[in-house]
Amino acid sequence: MAATGLVLLFVAGCRAMNSQRPSGPPGSRLPPCPDSPNCVGSEDPIAERRVEPFPFEDAPDAAFGRLRELVSHWPRARIAEVIPGYLRAEFRSALWGFIDDVEFRLDLAGSCFQVRSAARVGYSDFGVNRRRLEKLRTTFHTSQPDAHGVSQ
Repeated sequence: MAATGLVLLFVAGCRAMNSQRPSGPPGSRLPPCPDSPNCVGSEDPIAERRVEPFPFEDAPDAAFGRLRELVSHWPRARIAEVIPGYLRAEFRSALWGFIDDVEFRLDLAGSCFQVRSAARVGYSDFGVNRRRLEKLRTTFHTSQPDAHGVSQ
C-alpha cells in the first residue's frame, strides 16, 4: 500500500511540474537542450543531443502544410501553437500522461525544418524524444511529392 501511495504521489508531483513549456516562437534558432538527457534538437551545439532536420523538396508552404497535417494525426499529439514558419506540438505519454514539447522551425535557407523535442519533466526519457523525431522524419520524408507532384 505504501509503495502505491508513493508512486501516485510521484506521478501527481510530476504532472504538477508539467509547466515548463517553451517560451514561445524562437528567434533565429531553436533553444539548446538542457543538460539532462531528455531532449534532442537539430540545432543543439552538443553532438550527443543532435538529430537531423526534416528536409523538404516541395514549396515551403506546402511542406509546412504537410508537416502540420502529419503532426495533427500523430497519436496523443496536440498542436499547441502555430505561427508562420513555426509549429509547437505537445505529445502526451500513454502511461503516465507526461508531456513532451516538439518544435519545428522553417529554415528556408536549408530547405528543411529545424526540430527540437524535449520532456517537460524528469531527467532521462530513455530515448523517447529521439525515436519520435526519427519516426516523424521518416513519415514526413515518405509523404514528400516527387518531381511530378505525386506523394511517394
